[in-house]
Amino acid sequence: KVEDREPIGREVIEKNTKSLTGWLTQFFEKNRRTKGSIRIVNNIDWYKDMTALDFFSTYGSEMRLSTMLGREFVQARLNGSGLSYKEFSYQMFQAIDFVHLHKQYGCNLQIGGSDQWCNILGGCRLVRKLANEEVHGMCLPLITNPRGEKISKSAMNTIWLDAKKTTPFQLYQYFISVEDSVIDHYMNVFALSTVKELRRIAKEALNEKDAWFRQRILAKEITCLVHSQHDYDVAVAVTNVLYSRGGKKYSSDVADLSENMLEVLFKEVPSSEFPRSYMKTVDIQKFLLHIKVIRQGGLNKVKVALRTGLFTCNGQVVNEVSELTDFKLMHDKYSLFRHGKKGMHLVRWTDDAEDSKMESEVD
Repeated sequence: KVEDREPIGREVIEKNTKSLTGWLTQFFEKNRRTKGSIRIVNNIDWYKDMTALDFFSTYGSEMRLSTMLGREFVQARLNGSGLSYKEFSYQMFQAIDFVHLHKQYGCNLQIGGSDQWCNILGGCRLVRKLANEEVHGMCLPLITNPRGEKISKSAMNTIWLDAKKTTPFQLYQYFISVEDSVIDHYMNVFALSTVKELRRIAKEALNEKDAWFRQRILAKEITCLVHSQHDYDVAVAVTNVLYSRGGKKYSSDVADLSENMLEVLFKEVPSSEFPRSYMKTVDIQKFLLHIKVIRQGGLNKVKVALRTGLFTCNGQVVNEVSELTDFKLMHDKYSLFRHGKKGMHLVRWTDDAEDSKMESEVD
């Protein structure tokens, strides 16, 4: 890290701990290969009663300042933005964690990203000094984007297990959109396939007309692994509608949307809610202008698009003489308006008859 971590309060820490514990437990327990095999511990349990004197007398004398100061990240910070003692001592706490886990649970291997190498090595040395036993560390290549930037929560470009932070649809979209320059690396890191299976998939990809063959395989595996087959099916259906080129296939995909799929789509595309009463009173041309299915242009552009059949509502063509009531609502509440290949707006009609800003603007 090039800057100190932002301080957070105890309540936030406890909330984050509870959330992480819940999601990690759920993730491993739903997989038959890891079910019942995970133990999650919190290092506050061995630090809360440790005094500063305990800390320095037990561990401080075993850690050499010259070694810690010589580490690359420390030198980079000292020669750059500076380094607080809090940030400098992080490596000490990580080493002590390894000591405790080894003593209490027989943990002999610490795994981390390649940027954790020095901290892991420090833990191995501390265990050797205090327990006179050999332990091991293993580092994995960092997950980076095509620009070589680390993907992590601290870099603000991460994806999450929590569906409230990264929805199943967004997770699917992330992996199906992986660039070819990193797909080999991502398949090796994220897919649970054997090396032999990965080679077979790579070979098949060369003969496939689908340019996103491996991305689709990876997106399916990750979405099902983190969430469920149902969430994957919903993500695929919504994707088919969002990126369809139109025509009969688009109309069919729209007709097949379940209410759950429409709820997902409502969060992913421009959307709005209006009282059902508007369907009988609002001019469709002004309505389409208001919801901005056409991103640029005025009423004349809307009229031209209507004359040329570029607008659809729930997969059916909208023309100059159409009215909102001409189109059957999907699941009795949704209308999906589309213009060309990219313009899209999903309307949810409600039984609420309260006034809206739209009333004066459209009328």
